[in-house]
Amino acid sequence: MTSPLVNESVQLITNRLTPDFRFNPGLGTTGRYINKAGRIAPQSAVTEALEQMIAGVKGDMVAVSQQLQAGTISLADWQLAMRDNIKIIHSSQASIAKGGWARMTPTDWGRVGSTTKRQYAFLQNFAVEIESGKQKLNGQFMRRAGMYADAGRGTAGDVGRIEASNNGLTEERRIIFPGDSCPTCIDQAQRGWQPIGTLNRIGDSECRTNCRCIFEFRGNQTGALARLAIAAGAGLLANEILGGDN
Repeated sequence: MTSPLVNESVQLITNRLTPDFRFNPGLGTTGRYINKAGRIAPQSAVTEALEQMIAGVKGDMVAVSQQLQAGTISLADWQLAMRDNIKIIHSSQASIAKGGWARMTPTDWGRVGSTTKRQYAFLQNFAVEIESGKQKLNGQFMRRAGMYADAGRGTAGDVGRIEASNNGLTEERRIIFPGDSCPTCIDQAQRGWQPIGTLNRIGDSECRTNCRCIFEFRGNQTGALARLAIAAGAGLLANEILGGDN
């Protein structure tokens, strides 16, 4: 059963995006987000909104972790609250990458469920370490807690890859985040275009859940190059049909 915290937070997440942007599935090969004026929303604007979602959930995780530090809640209550927020972040990132909650299929939700279960397992190990005293309630504890929100970026990237393949795109390349990329991400970017699924997923590098790399996808469709740019760090889908190869 979903707790009131999850329901309220999901509504908040939805409201953060929908007043300014809505998804138009008729644009391009997979759809685009558009703003109130009916114009295609710039990637930076939607990315900012989605990063605010991650920051909001991360703030909730930090707040409940501070309560555990202060001794005002039990370890069990902390774990339940963290589980709720894990579900929120992965559900929201997947659905935004898909183009909205209404576009999510049972298969999509099944993938989200598998991801959250893996995160629950990590959280359980985290709680065991806290209970045993191996993990002190210090700065490292707070950083670890916040990383569960950052992990949503990887989910968005995974959904983007699936959407690209489902829409006939065949190749991917990694675009690094300017001035903030680890050696593995730089190496991956230098490999250029590769078959989809070849490059490391977002988060499988030294920068881990802090990774803000972008995947781009391409494939020949109706005589043109279709390039789907996924801001995997925030779950944004932005699709362009280009006149020639890049």
